[in-house]
Amino acid sequence: MSNHIDFYFDIISAYSYIAHKKIQKIQKDNNIKFNYKPIFLGGLHNLAGISAPAFNKYKIKNMQNDCELVSKKNDISFTWNSKFPINSLYLMRGYLYVSDNKKNDYLNTFFEAYWKDNLDLSNDLEISQLLKTLDIDNKKMDIDNAKYGTIGLESFFGALLNIFNLEKTIKILTSGKSRFGIKDYTIEEGSNSNMSLFTIDKQYVFSKSDILSKSKNSAFLGTKMKGRPIGIIAKEKFLIND
Repeated sequence: MSNHIDFYFDIISAYSYIAHKKIQKIQKDNNIKFNYKPIFLGGLHNLAGISAPAFNKYKIKNMQNDCELVSKKNDISFTWNSKFPINSLYLMRGYLYVSDNKKNDYLNTFFEAYWKDNLDLSNDLEISQLLKTLDIDNKKMDIDNAKYGTIGLESFFGALLNIFNLEKTIKILTSGKSRFGIKDYTIEEGSNSNMSLFTIDKQYVFSKSDILSKSKNSAFLGTKMKGRPIGIIAKEKFLIND
């Protein structure tokens, strides 16, 4: 029997907030360990091809009523956020980025800011102020403030192979090349070679030593991966990674 309970959450999920508050009460009176597992709820909805309740006017009303009723029953301070829903990607990246000794304070602060104090967490000024109260320097939190996302050149192949098979991974990586005017190359005698070389067997833990970019703000640091690019053949050159 497991000695812990995994709790998957997203800061902009009202149900996650209520469950988090209930977990705090349980942990106060019982010796039960909860492992907090951050997820990006919007990404899961997109991956499954379903529409979130937040975008259905009937479901969102029921959702709000449910949350208010359950919160009142469990004596949890709760206010339906007037800016719901927002994109929580940077908030969740922030949780991954902060040191372990500040994760709990970070989570409490941002949960309560959104679902108790009705703050707009899509506003950078609000986020900066909250980070200041937590004594977290947002100027050093590259991964949280990288508006255009985490770097991924060195990690995308191994990350995709963790989810999809090789055929699907290659399709994902090559399906958009026509948008950039990249032509197809044939493999035949006399033609110019244009190939990517990779291995699918090598297993490793992605670390900063795998990143050649000056930036190190990867969301995949510490992730177990399999498969990685090893070189290219292009423009009559043969290049192999050391």
